[in-house]
Amino acid sequence: MTHRVSPWVVPGAILAAGLAIYPAMAQQTAPLVVGLGGLAFVLFVAGQTLPVPGALAWALGLLAIEYLATLKLRGAAVDVAAPAYAAALGTLAASQMIRAREAS
Repeated sequence: MTHRVSPWVVPGAILAAGLAIYPAMAQQTAPLVVGLGGLAFVLFVAGQTLPVPGALAWALGLLAIEYLATLKLRGAAVDVAAPAYAAALGTLAASQMIRAREAS
């Protein structure tokens, strides 16, 4: 059985990379937080290209945790980029729902 690769792989990977890089650019980011973003990106690409159940959900969750951990480390209650980050994360989630619908 062949696995059809979604047309969302490249745009989704670019968006996931941006979401992983943005918190990592903070000056006080711990290596563990950067590692969360890297792991999230790897899981996202694996979930897009391989039949790995749950990888995409874990990737989205790790991206959100990385962002929140960065806010906590900076001591920021609200970030001015929060709406854009949330919109991008929502776009990734929506693309995964479309992908799942296409696969069924």
